[in-house]
Amino acid sequence: MVMTKPKGATSLTVVLTGPGEALLNNIEGVEKVKKADDRTVYSVPLAQRKLVSIDKVTMVKPHLAQVDYTWKWVPTRLGNEFDASGSLVKSFPTWDRAILIKSYGVDFYSAAPTKASIVLMEDNDGAWKPFVE
Repeated sequence: MVMTKPKGATSLTVVLTGPGEALLNNIEGVEKVKKADDRTVYSVPLAQRKLVSIDKVTMVKPHLAQVDYTWKWVPTRLGNEFDASGSLVKSFPTWDRAILIKSYGVDFYSAAPTKASIVLMEDNDGAWKPFVE
């Protein structure tokens, strides 16, 4: 998928191989940006949230509603590799796993669906948007 070679004492040159390029081409939402210094920077979504159900809608007052819903992660092919409960991520030391989860998009993508709630406000055009005080 990638080939690496040392660039200096603390850095690597990373080159995407043909199979790696094919993998990224099959993931929806990948952004590829060519930089002026001839580097290519990729932004790769690891998962998307999917609405599982709308569990309850409570009208708080006219034009203001609380919506209770359930959602889950739907990982991409690459997201499966970055699942925090997967063998690859579990192979890292605890501190490194924590950094991957906190800063680099690693998550428990195979976890059970999550319940959440949001308050929505109806605007003058009849559109419902998140309520901000």
